[in-house]
Parts: sequence; C-alpha cells; structure tokens
Amino acid sequence: MGHTGRTGARRARWPVAILLLLVTVASACAEGDDDGEVGVPASFDEETTATPGSTTVPPCSESRHAVVFEFLGTLTLERDFGAVVAEQLQVLPRPGAAEVAAAYHERGYELVYVSTAPTNMPVGDASFVDALNLWLTQNGFPVDDRTRVWTWDATGDAVIALLEELLRMEQAGVSLDGGYTDDADKANAMASGGVPPEGLWTLGPAAGTASSTALAGDDFLAHLDTVERLGMVCQLG
Repeated sequence: MGHTGRTGARRARWPVAILLLLVTVASACAEGDDDGEVGVPASFDEETTATPGSTTVPPCSESRHAVVFEFLGTLTLERDFGAVVAEQLQVLPRPGAAEVAAAYHERGYELVYVSTAPTNMPVGDASFVDALNLWLTQNGFPVDDRTRVWTWDATGDAVIALLEELLRMEQAGVSLDGGYTDDADKANAMASGGVPPEGLWTLGPAAGTASSTALAGDDFLAHLDTVERLGMVCQLG
C-alpha cells in the first residue's frame, strides 16, 4: 500500500477509534475492572539484535517511534490532582520512572508526557505546561527536542482529546510503540489511538485493563531491565 493509501486508512480509523473508545469505556464502567494480571508479552522478553549505538537502523528523522507517559499517578506517587496543583507540582516522582523514560529516549524513542489538566491552568506564577516541564527537568526526566508535553485544551472531553492527539501523531507517521498510565479511560484511549497491547503498561487502579500488561508492583525500577533489553529503534543524530 502506498503512502496515500496508508493516510486514507489512518483517516478512516479516526471516527472508528473514537467510537470504539466510547463503547469500551462504557462497557468498563458497566462491568468493573478485571482483577487478573496479564503476563509480560513475548516481544518484551526477547532481547533484540540492535543495541544502543547500532548503525543497522534508519535515522530518527526518518523513523519516528514514541512512548506516551501519563503524568499524574504514573510518573508521580501522588494521584490527587488537587493536592499536586496545591503543592505547585512539588511532588515526588515514582522511583525508577525517570530511568525508564531515559532508557527509552536513549534507544531513539520520542517521549510524550500527557496530562488532561487544562493547558491554561495556572500553577503559582507559571502555566501548567511550564511547571510540568520544570518538574520533569528537576526530577531527571529527558526534556529536549525529542520530548514534549501534551495537555488538554479544555474543549470537549479530555480523554477523547487525548485519543485525537494520538491519532494525529499516527497520521503524521509516528509509531506509538508504548504507553504508561494508571487510568483505565486513558489506557483505552492509548489502545484505541494505536499503542499495541504488548507496549501498553498499566498500574494502580488501571492495572491489566484495556488488554494491557500490568506493571508488576507498580515498580518502574524492576521494569527498567525490560526496557533496557530493547534495541535501538532509530539512529540518533
């Protein structure tokens, strides 16, 4: 299939993905969360042949791969949004989260830090986006031209807006290889937006939802070895 065909297929997926998300969320609300824990996918158990520094992969400018991290409750230990804002984002990161993000980044992945907080919400004297970028920097998370913060523009539904953003990324040729969240609705948005089941990791109250893999013990430090076994997805400039 040529480029035009792929673009058309992606556009066709957009309303279908949004409808699927709405149906899935409604079903989850009716049935409740599963208690079972999904096993680690085989693709994350096997060491790849390309290692950091390999030249057998295309340049990152030509082959874009991304991992999506939810901020609240996933990168942070605190899950209460009001408390986080009241403390002006001076909250503790989840141990190992920065190391996992950095391991992906070193292997060529772009990082998208997401929050459904309104973009224009003030945090002290700063905007939420500026405050979040500062928090990420202060806590050792990669912040550069291959990372970005996405926040909700307060139009429509926040979860649908996240799904639409992920679909836009897919249309732009970005492969959404991984996602991390502690929220079942956002897990469904990531799954509907293109994150494959083997790359979708959930924790806390969302563990195991949306055909994802539960992050054992909510432990990023233990999970780091899994990420470090991945090879380069593209060659860094």
